[in-house]
Amino acid sequence: MTFEKSRALIKEWRQIVADRKTVDYRMARWAQRVRLEFSSGSAGDEQFFKWLETELGLSNAEKVEALNLARSFKIVPDQQTWAAQGAAQIRRLIDLPKREQVAVLEAAKIEDRKIGSVLRGREEAAEALTRKNPNVHAVPSTGDKKIIARFARGLSDDLLADLLAEAIADQIVTSPSGVFAAAKRYATVLRRVDRDPR
Repeated sequence: MTFEKSRALIKEWRQIVADRKTVDYRMARWAQRVRLEFSSGSAGDEQFFKWLETELGLSNAEKVEALNLARSFKIVPDQQTWAAQGAAQIRRLIDLPKREQVAVLEAAKIEDRKIGSVLRGREEAAEALTRKNPNVHAVPSTGDKKIIARFARGLSDDLLADLLAEAIADQIVTSPSGVFAAAKRYATVLRRVDRDPR
């Protein structure tokens, strides 16, 4: 294969991927509009599936995909994010709590990374934090610091405050004067704000 032909094929592939993201966005927006026509919860999902089967003749796999696209669109209605991330990346957010969805999306946007990469970083850091390691007080390596930083940027503020407070309470990190109390107060305030219906 010549260099020119290789470049042309790569360019065509990238255009196909970009077009696919646009089509996925349109399908997700459409699926969300259809899903909203039915009741909430699993009963509404069943009505949605029945409509897709009856009116469009979709297979089970296609119905599940339509529901996943509708759920994904509900989380991320922004076309630019779909263009940057794609349906497969956005779908990873479906089962996360709302605050975590927001935190992961923000981290992905700030760090210009894929959602899956942010989630992997969070999982790696969470594993590192939960391991009972005799070297807990050792200075983390540069690689560990990057993993921990990625994890922290992906957390919601109240969860980060809780983790810091726990780390200080467990004497994993030392507490400068007043930090523990401040972290606890901050977490309490955030919880109160979450419960406020306004």
